[in-house]
Amino acid sequence: YMLEVSSRGMVCPFHHERVLTNAVGQYINVSLYKAIDKIKIFQGDLVAFDGETLTIDYLDKTRHKTVEIPYQTVAKARLAVKL
Repeated sequence: YMLEVSSRGMVCPFHHERVLTNAVGQYINVSLYKAIDKIKIFQGDLVAFDGETLTIDYLDKTRHKTVEIPYQTVAKARLAVKL
């Protein structure tokens, strides 16, 4: 017999708002249903989440920018690996 144990991995998607609340301060990847400033995928540090709006600090070329994303427009959010 062989028993194999696996996990969903470090970059598994967030399925609940409370998990997203616990991820404040972490590096995340967010895909949107509707683009904000012609961008549908943001990857950066989750600065704040109040249950309705995500605030992400991301790098645009060489500048740090902050974007506020309504939670209703989020298609998928997950932890990301920063290289």
